[in-house]
Amino acid sequence: MYVSKQRLEAFTDGVIAIIITIMVLSIPLPSSFDIKELLAFGSSLFIYLLSFLVVGAFWNQHHKTFIFLDKVNQKLVVLNIIFLFFLSLIPLFTKWVIQNQGSLIPVIGYDIVFLITIYFSMYIFRLVMQSSSHKSVQKITEKIQRRRISNPYYSWIPFIVLLCIVGLVVVVSIYLPKLATFILMGIPIASSIINLFISRYERHFES
Repeated sequence: MYVSKQRLEAFTDGVIAIIITIMVLSIPLPSSFDIKELLAFGSSLFIYLLSFLVVGAFWNQHHKTFIFLDKVNQKLVVLNIIFLFFLSLIPLFTKWVIQNQGSLIPVIGYDIVFLITIYFSMYIFRLVMQSSSHKSVQKITEKIQRRRISNPYYSWIPFIVLLCIVGLVVVVSIYLPKLATFILMGIPIASSIINLFISRYERHFES
């Protein structure tokens, strides 16, 4: 049984739009105009910007991945729903970080949710590559399969690299708890690495 590709993409776009809206509404407005309140407000806007970039990167990856999809089966629908579930937790953890700036636990929770979301995003990407009937995709899939034979962990390398980056972020935040908020810079950087991973395949498609 197959589901309409356009319907799944429209649903995903709608959920992501709501996620971004919820995030911006969670930013507390300053209660006064003194320097301390304004700096806290600026810091909250910075955290929102980082999360906005993260969610935007996920949307971009999802859009580019589904370009090469012909039909949507039930397995992909389930994986997409799970992906959206964890993505929808980002506004919650963003709010937690904003309300507890400088605290370690909210940052670690944010990183864990991000890592799980990345995992399902990569899983969806691999499933689409395997099921697509595009000739260019099939050629790349064959190359990946040959590399996987020589290196069984080839398909997991990007995720392992990302895991190390997130682990480094957590370790640094342990020794620098006051800078935990700014360590979130590592999150969009990690997201950019995944974008490069997908762009690598796009260059093959265009060649």
